[in-house]
Amino acid sequence: MDDTARIDKLEKRVRQMESLNEIHNLKYLYFDIIDHFRSGMIGEVFAEEGVASLTTMGEYKGRKEITDFFDNSFFPSMEMVLHMGHHPQISLLSDTSARGTWLYEVYIITKGPKSDGIWLTGLYKDEYVLENGRWLIKYLSGGYYFNTTSDMPWARERFSPYPPGTPPLPEQFRITK
Repeated sequence: MDDTARIDKLEKRVRQMESLNEIHNLKYLYFDIIDHFRSGMIGEVFAEEGVASLTTMGEYKGRKEITDFFDNSFFPSMEMVLHMGHHPQISLLSDTSARGTWLYEVYIITKGPKSDGIWLTGLYKDEYVLENGRWLIKYLSGGYYFNTTSDMPWARERFSPYPPGTPPLPEQFRITK
């Protein structure tokens, strides 16, 4: 392999590593915006035509709709949110697209007369796109497979859409459009 080919190969690897790092930082920014209730900012991590599919909370399309949901429904209903993202698996599909999964835990305290603590874990399945030189979330699917309130014995009581037949999430914890 000549020097030009070696340099080209090395440059490609550096670009791939930079892309992976930018995608990790993008997801951490997503967590930070939600956990600190940064009103008006969630749209900054989504592509212009991005989609957020949030199980019982609904599906939102485009930056404006996603931002409106978080600013007007999600943030006002929460006292505290704390995400932890684990074991990211990011695959670059091309120079401008990627796919990733993140195992997550989130601790929540809701507002209101039925305020309670929630512990849930699940899996984010994301698609990313390079748009105007920035990696952004094209599609976010946040499903959970363990969800319990603070007054329930976590090892015996689960509220989850998986497996089929388990009780639904209690009404006071549902956030809908």
